[in-house]
Amino acid sequence: MVIPASLIITNTDLALPLRLLTLNVKVQDDDALIQWQTTDEVNTGSFSIEHSTNGQQFTAIGNAAAVNAPGTHNYQFTHAGIGEGTHYYRLKMVDIDGTFTYSPVRMVKVAADISLKAYPNPARQFITIRGLQGDGTLELITMDGKTVYRTTTVNTSTTIYLNNITNGIYIIRYTYRGQVQQLKIVKQ
Repeated sequence: MVIPASLIITNTDLALPLRLLTLNVKVQDDDALIQWQTTDEVNTGSFSIEHSTNGQQFTAIGNAAAVNAPGTHNYQFTHAGIGEGTHYYRLKMVDIDGTFTYSPVRMVKVAADISLKAYPNPARQFITIRGLQGDGTLELITMDGKTVYRTTTVNTSTTIYLNNITNGIYIIRYTYRGQVQQLKIVKQ
């Protein structure tokens, strides 16, 4: 077979002239920190940071311009306030001409933070409880096991007014997704 000199054959399956050395995702406080390192950036335009909660459908959440120069380059992006659950991340590495390829997917899990705190303790008129999640159960229980207050939580904190509660020692019991935390409080 003879191929005319004017015919150009292209391969659209070629990898970008870029090497992704590392891609790491870690949780810091309520955020996800995405860090990556590249080398051999030639005609590299940008990086689109993509997020998914199911590992299948991704949404762009940010962009980083490429250095597009020889050498090793470090990048990072913070996905703020990710909340509990499983989070998947990948990079869409875009060449100057619009050609792109995807990085491997990275996953992090964020567990519910149920570090219960109550103040003031001892309390007189009210007590504020922090470290809650929506759809948990909060109870105020006497030392002999009688529940004197119960509510379903809707915020990360709540206040219980103690005007109709007799002085004594009580247990605050918080139940969320099968996990139980308890605190002792004193009503004066």
